[in-house]
Amino acid sequence: MATKLKRTKERADGTATGKGKPPARRAKQEAKERAVAVKANRQKSRLIAAAVVLEAELAKLVATPSKDMLLRARAILDDEADPAMPLEQLVVRLAVALHFRDLAWSLTSSHHAKRTLQKLRDWGLDPIRIIDAVQVETCVHCGCSEENACRLGQHGMGPSCHWVSESPHVCSNPTCVALSKRQTPPAVSAEEEDDDDA
Repeated sequence: MATKLKRTKERADGTATGKGKPPARRAKQEAKERAVAVKANRQKSRLIAAAVVLEAELAKLVATPSKDMLLRARAILDDEADPAMPLEQLVVRLAVALHFRDLAWSLTSSHHAKRTLQKLRDWGLDPIRIIDAVQVETCVHCGCSEENACRLGQHGMGPSCHWVSESPHVCSNPTCVALSKRQTPPAVSAEEEDDDDA
């Protein structure tokens, strides 16, 4: 009877051996998963911020369309544009709008990102250089930003988070607030990752 009670207590405390991962290994796995999620969220924040810069660059193309851009615009519009349209700038604007309806969404979509980057190159931009130059403040715990804020309700609904600390940046997401009040989980080194894969 005492052994059964001991096993029940161990399961409740998370110290039981046998089925499931030991607590230390489970914590290590959770830290690794958290690091991957934070990295992905930071990249998303950077891409959303970069979309604003790229849209400004596209606006410059619209303001001063070259002959090459005009030909490209007409090819994209095909039957959608009046061939007698006197305002060449309008043609370029329409073509850009057709190609980049929601640039931030396209850049952060795993399905559309590669194609969108190529489209930007086709228009004479260097999207990678622009994206790499973008600096954006992100939460140290989850990687969110002003443009990519956490939604604090269920199913991605509800109010968005706000900064509760500026240096380092910590957002009001309850998980991030809790993490900021205790020691930050240790980062998983490449060596440790190799050990796990072995």
